Amino acid sequence: MVITAHLRHGVQTHNVHGPWRKIIAHYLVPIVWKERRGWVEGIYYSKVNIMTFKELFSQFSFAEIRPAFLNLWQTNEPKQVGHLDLGKWERIYLNVQALEAKSPQYYIRLVWRWETCSPMIDMNCSVYDKADNHLNCPVACYPSWSEIAGMEVVVEKDIVITPQELVAGLLWEITYFGGTEEMAEENRKRIFQYQGAVMDNTSKKL
Repeated sequence: MVITAHLRHGVQTHNVHGPWRKIIAHYLVPIVWKERRGWVEGIYYSKVNIMTFKELFSQFSFAEIRPAFLNLWQTNEPKQVGHLDLGKWERIYLNVQALEAKSPQYYIRLVWRWETCSPMIDMNCSVYDKADNHLNCPVACYPSWSEIAGMEVVVEKDIVITPQELVAGLLWEITYFGGTEEMAEENRKRIFQYQGAVMDNTSKKL
């Protein structure tokens, strides 16, 4: 099972099988929904029915996304994967699942998979403004985890990714700087302050 996604603006008409023939949509987006407890692919017609970050996380236990999460670590941080405390990561996952979702003015767009990507360099999973699609920042740098939980998740055209891989990647992204909102904020400030000091020292030498 894979998700293929399109984000289109304007009124579009598409033919689909079954009762949803000739759906007219303002936002033509991929949507994966639960039908008879199984994942079904398709194009849905209502923006209201796009899954939010929190809704996606509610679909799976940590055990179900663990293989995909470990694969990300194996690809991106192979030296650390053997030292992972999976019990700790399960607790982090449960805390992320339990976030109280707020309704922000932004949405999340995934433009390519997380393998070999760095949020600050590749910006493959970022926060965009709903009003004008302006890129705000990587999800890893967004300060409010509750607002992230309430953001709709749009997967870019031609990306092939399973629902479990999507949730594992979002977990990777939100915890990139730390396993809690407070820890992530503290680490971002420390890292960015250090980088700023290095740049200042470099400019003084030039």
